Amino acid sequence: MAPDGTDRGDPETWRLANPSYGVIQTDKKLEAEFRKMSTPAGRKSFDCEYLGRGDWPEDPEDVEAVLDPEVWSDMEETAPVLRGQVALAVDRSQDGKWWAIAAAKSTDEGRIHLEIGYFQKATQDDVVKYLLAVIQAWDPCVLVIDRKSKAAVLEAKLVAVGVEPEMTGAPQMAVACQGFLDDAVAGLLSHTGQPVLDDAVSAAGQREMPQGDWAWTGPSIAPLVAATLARWGLLAFGVTAPPPASPSTGTGSTTTTARSSGELDVLAAAF
Repeated sequence: MAPDGTDRGDPETWRLANPSYGVIQTDKKLEAEFRKMSTPAGRKSFDCEYLGRGDWPEDPEDVEAVLDPEVWSDMEETAPVLRGQVALAVDRSQDGKWWAIAAAKSTDEGRIHLEIGYFQKATQDDVVKYLLAVIQAWDPCVLVIDRKSKAAVLEAKLVAVGVEPEMTGAPQMAVACQGFLDDAVAGLLSHTGQPVLDDAVSAAGQREMPQGDWAWTGPSIAPLVAATLARWGLLAFGVTAPPPASPSTGTGSTTTTARSSGELDVLAAAF
């Protein structure tokens, strides 16, 4: 490859970029090619073909993760004490094959606990049936789907069975993504270390949106998008739960959490 900054029209640059110069490539051949490629696009083509220079895509392994893996790992909590309402969200992979359903619920430590309860290939009707079962079991405060997601095809079918999802647009998605990242950096989230969510977090990048906003991007991020929307839905539509009661010192009845009462085992009971 020719070193950056060298003159593309200098035969010495051609020699630096072609170890077999004088055998396969010659001054005469490259002079002819250089004259033909006089437009900006042509010059880029010359750089790429004969000098080994170009605007190459970044190696995925060289792309810095949006969220520090250690920061994410530090928020792992396998037995959180949950309270208050639950919010659900659905997303779908870009190829339309995989569906992800996430739940968000507050913890007694003031964090938001996130879990992926469903991530598999399924038909639309199968996903609707599953959502109905979870909704009947949990009575969530909201079910969120992004309007531009491939999961948006569920809207009509959900409405037909009496479930009206909250369909978000670009403004809500931007707020949800930034809010998720801010809370993660501040250690205000909680998760159980599910590989499917961990992998989505590590694979996620950022795509720029109008007005300088951003949203998650990547080939395998449906679980992360679902978790992001579930968190947003809980904050936007959930009723703030009261703080846990102080331990009783008398002989009266005691207050129990959802976990201690057996109603929910983290977020997995209905999932």
